[in-house]
Amino acid sequence: MSAEVRPTPSSPSHVPEPPRLLLAAASAALLGSLVILFWGAVTIGVTYDEPYHVMRLQHWFDHGWYLLNDDLVNGEVGEWVDDSFVYGPVATLLLHLVNVALGNETWGTVGGGSDSYAVRHLAVAAMSFVAVLATAALGRVLLRSWRWGVVCAAALVVVPLWTGMAMVNVKDTPVAVGYTLVTLGLVLLVGETPARWRLPVAGLLTWAGGLLAVGVRPGIWPGIAAAYGLVALLLLVRRPGGTRPALARLAVATTAGVATLVVLAFVYPAVFADPDWVLRSVFSSANYRGESTPRHTAPVQVFGVVPTLLLVLSLAAWGRLARRARPRSWRLDVPSTRWLLVGLQALLIASLAIAKGSQLHGLRQMLFAMPAVAVLAVWGLSRWIAATQSPHASRAGSQAASDEPMAPSRWPARVLVAAVAVSLLTPTLVQARLFPYSYGYSSAMVDLSGAITSNDYWRGSYRELAPLLTDDEFLVCSGEMISGQQTYARLTRDGGRSPVERSRDCRTDYLSPFGPYRSFDVAVDEPVGTTFLMASSGSTDPGRLCTDLAQVERHRHLRVHRMSVLRRCQLVLLDLPDARMTFTPEGHGSEFLMGGWTGNRSDPGVELLDRRGDLGFALPDLDDARPVEVALSLEHDVTVEVLVDNVRLGRWAPGAGVRRLTVPAGWGRVVEGGLVITVRAAEGGEVRMLTVQVDEAKEARR
Repeated sequence: MSAEVRPTPSSPSHVPEPPRLLLAAASAALLGSLVILFWGAVTIGVTYDEPYHVMRLQHWFDHGWYLLNDDLVNGEVGEWVDDSFVYGPVATLLLHLVNVALGNETWGTVGGGSDSYAVRHLAVAAMSFVAVLATAALGRVLLRSWRWGVVCAAALVVVPLWTGMAMVNVKDTPVAVGYTLVTLGLVLLVGETPARWRLPVAGLLTWAGGLLAVGVRPGIWPGIAAAYGLVALLLLVRRPGGTRPALARLAVATTAGVATLVVLAFVYPAVFADPDWVLRSVFSSANYRGESTPRHTAPVQVFGVVPTLLLVLSLAAWGRLARRARPRSWRLDVPSTRWLLVGLQALLIASLAIAKGSQLHGLRQMLFAMPAVAVLAVWGLSRWIAATQSPHASRAGSQAASDEPMAPSRWPARVLVAAVAVSLLTPTLVQARLFPYSYGYSSAMVDLSGAITSNDYWRGSYRELAPLLTDDEFLVCSGEMISGQQTYARLTRDGGRSPVERSRDCRTDYLSPFGPYRSFDVAVDEPVGTTFLMASSGSTDPGRLCTDLAQVERHRHLRVHRMSVLRRCQLVLLDLPDARMTFTPEGHGSEFLMGGWTGNRSDPGVELLDRRGDLGFALPDLDDARPVEVALSLEHDVTVEVLVDNVRLGRWAPGAGVRRLTVPAGWGRVVEGGLVITVRAAEGGEVRMLTVQVDEAKEARR
């Protein structure tokens, strides 16, 4: 076996040790960010996506599909579902195993209590810490120094989006961890003279990383496959270290890849035992919900979520390297392949997604690229720092025997090192002031521009509002403004759930961010009130319709920002456009529903979630001094009663048909000029509503 080729002064990995100031700043930033990460994981509340993945895992246990309630019909996937191959259960299954081991859950039953969520948060934080260690290891291998590895790790964790998502994100963070482990494993695998331990460790890292990344987001496989292909090309064509060692390493890589696919097929056969997953996962992810974003969205968001000074210095370093690069033919060798593996993780899938215009809900979907980008940024900065040092310092730094970090000998180096140190420390301090809502960070450029930002889109700060809630007021989480009207209805974002559930009462919602921290005693006969509570993290001002009760604030840069707010709002009903309204599970008529309804596209109409559902609408063309006739098309296997403006006007035995009732003059007692209708079941059962029609009563017409 030939001796390993050491880097030359002109090779990409040849840099002097980091200056003491930079190493000290990186160490402080790394330690501070990790404290924020793990402390924040037990402090932050339940965020937007987490309950959805609790639901998905429960369905995986019950039906074998990692999908949502309204995606399934009798345990089978509905024909309208387009994300069957988008997500996998590997990460949430690992979190469930930890909860089972700690006694918070039993096998096959996924918990929604505060203890279960705290364990999930800590477990995700631990996963992210593995990625931080892997990033440091990549820095050590590629830059030939553990000290630079520390700087690489610091450059990753000081990006607030990484740290914030690492507390709570059960889908994007595991993908980033797994992808980084694959890259590290393959980088170790292609070394010239690996130590005896390196081959099995490299194989284990590659297998575990692939299992985690693809097992959470199957559509990530092309990037990992490209990395495998690059390594195979190097080992087959160049055969570093000789033929037999190269073939041995190729066998390890092949075994790791095959083992990944075998375990995935065993864990989630509904997807990975189906050969179609290879293409369907890619196209389903790229065309999720048929939505797209402009190609400039991701680059613009980079300027919004990456600390400004760190971003500017990194871009300047890369630009400097590009200007000074000498044209030469690319060589398929070990150093080049290692750096190309990092480049593939940083750029390949992200570039394809941007070129396609794939749906992008923030850069958290690009989280998988951040560890590799951090390594590349530090590499560029290290070369720039080395170039600003004196020739004597550069020569001294190249001596293998010297373990002492070099101090810059000229003021340009001192200024640059100080700037890099500040670029690492400043975002750490900003994260401390935002604690624990690091993901609510916006760069100094965004803050200075005065742009409106949703500081806590993920609703982690709602936990601080939970003690202020009452049992007897309807609660809306993440209320939204009806398009084109300066009014609020009792609606929330549908995001991933049936659109007819937008009117859920957040006190009883199984996806409620308050549920793990606050129990409510909600009576089935609770009257509809003229006001309701609304928790919101948006920046929209509802004006005179709402009164602020409490808010959660944090400092970011030099300004105070509102993370979330609790308001009491007046109930507003929207105009009924026609005398007859048909409700569909696709969402038609959902703006008139006021809580208690759900729907599945396999069935017509909407149905009660439990025993009670409300709906309401304004009737601008009718005079409330005259009685009106209401006709409800209902199908029910239990006795139901119907109330209008909290007064019971009808009761019917099980059956199906149009239920008619006359509302006497003077209606509009809850909201002037409108009707509030309550459908209530005497006991648990199926109650379905198809249509509602409102006309003047016959007596009034005569």
